Amino acid sequence: MYLKASLPMKKVIEQLEKHDRLIVLAHYGKEIRIQLEAGQSLEAAVGQLYFIDDRTKTLFSQTLNDHTFEKELSIYAIFLGDKIKSKMGRILQLIQPVVFTLVAMFIIFVYMTLMLPMYQLIQTV
Repeated sequence: MYLKASLPMKKVIEQLEKHDRLIVLAHYGKEIRIQLEAGQSLEAAVGQLYFIDDRTKTLFSQTLNDHTFEKELSIYAIFLGDKIKSKMGRILQLIQPVVFTLVAMFIIFVYMTLMLPMYQLIQTV
């Protein structure tokens, strides 16, 4: 979003640092700013963040200008979104039959607890 607004990377990091809703973003924005003020490159500052995967780190190292970086980052975000969707779909495909089986067993249990006394009453008559 910040890159689409044509803000320089320094301003983007300052905006991340000022983020008040997501404290994690503010913290890591501050960490990146401290690393940049210490004289490290943006690639090295981002490279020290353990949760960023290697592909994202290579985006920071191969960036020619802000426009191409914004374009590559948005394409990569779409790729990651699709990857998350497919993983969630696979997880749901595993969870759904288990949940349906549990619900079916609960319904059968309730049915049996209601009908068993009636069958016993019929057998005594």
